[in-house]
Amino acid sequence: MELKKEDIQILRTKSKASSQVTFDVDYNVPDVKPDIGRMIQNKGEMTVEEVRLNEGHAFLKGKLQADLLYVGEEDGRIYSLSANLPMEETLNLDGIVNGDKMCLKWEIEDLSIHIIHSRKMNIKAVVTFFASVDELTGVRLPVSLDDETVSVQKKTMRVLSLVIHKKDTMRLKEEITLVSNKPNIAELLWYTTEVRGLDLRPEENSVKAKGELFIFALYTGDDESGTLQWIEHSIPFNGEVECSGCISEMIPNLEAAVINQTLEVKPDADGEERKLQADVVLELDMKLYQEEDHEVIMDVYTPFRQCMPKGRKEILESLLVRNFSRCRIADRIEVKESSYSGKEFQIWES
Repeated sequence: MELKKEDIQILRTKSKASSQVTFDVDYNVPDVKPDIGRMIQNKGEMTVEEVRLNEGHAFLKGKLQADLLYVGEEDGRIYSLSANLPMEETLNLDGIVNGDKMCLKWEIEDLSIHIIHSRKMNIKAVVTFFASVDELTGVRLPVSLDDETVSVQKKTMRVLSLVIHKKDTMRLKEEITLVSNKPNIAELLWYTTEVRGLDLRPEENSVKAKGELFIFALYTGDDESGTLQWIEHSIPFNGEVECSGCISEMIPNLEAAVINQTLEVKPDADGEERKLQADVVLELDMKLYQEEDHEVIMDVYTPFRQCMPKGRKEILESLLVRNFSRCRIADRIEVKESSYSGKEFQIWES
């Protein structure tokens, strides 16, 4: 008596861990920067520069960049400065070995900057790291029996089988040229870049991506008075990453995260500082499944001999809902005239 079995692939969590890293640093304003009069805005960006996996441990090394936009104490002009705070952390991950693939995510849960005096500030931050190590496991499902004297009870199951699991990066490089009525860039003070409306879809041997890269920049012009200038720009983009064996009919579970972003000032053809080059790196975690129907044997019976079935419990995955949808949200902000009469009203995005 022989059982015929069919194989499916499942991704299971081998180990996972989370850790919080706290920062509490007093930072002196560099000599080249003027005294701080008033803080306008702050932001932070975490960069992981090195990841090493050993037996049961993961070592992380990186830095937290804290940016400050402020008003100078003496001249009332706007300036910016950046502080890089180094970080090293070890995560305990039971059962992992060197060579495993780890999925690492992080979140800046809190960032606060307190001005102690005009030449010194205190930076406090809490960064939470989430790490997980997955392993590909094969499950064999019994589907038929070659003995006609044995009756079987079957159950039809539609399950998901993992076909492709890979990570890759996608780099977005875009340039913005200042319009003619804007002065050249003397100093880039502040910027934010944001990927909006990202749509990831599987195609033949590739995963296609499209969306918008939104850029906001604040800079000092190189005119005589050094006026404060700003630009907003939204650039549509299309890209793709190679994914061998992928087809459009597969069921995607695709995640993207920004792991690096920069905005640099570049000269134009005349050598004038009138271009901004945005460089954004997306890390893609791609899992692609296919649905399979299996007639799985649940029990056996025969009156001709003693038959004792042996089995074990397995956790299988199935698709509940598949949907592609978008929702547009719009709202209005009412500003009372009595509260802001005669005052400058600014909205900063970070």
